Amino acid sequence: IAVIAVIAVIAVIAVIAVIAVIAVIAVIAVIAVMSNIHHSSFYCFIPSGNIAFKFDFVF
Repeated sequence: IAVIAVIAVIAVIAVIAVIAVIAVIAVIAVIAVMSNIHHSSFYCFIPSGNIAFKFDFVF
């Protein structure tokens, strides 16, 4: 039972983390569009694995 509980907690945290990342990206994208930024690029760093995602918005 304990193992199942741990797995469930980890799964929930993972889902929340993914949703949070997507929400942050969406908010930044909306702000970039509303601010009429002609060209903006920003990096999103994931602590685990040091993976960096580069986003470019060109309008």
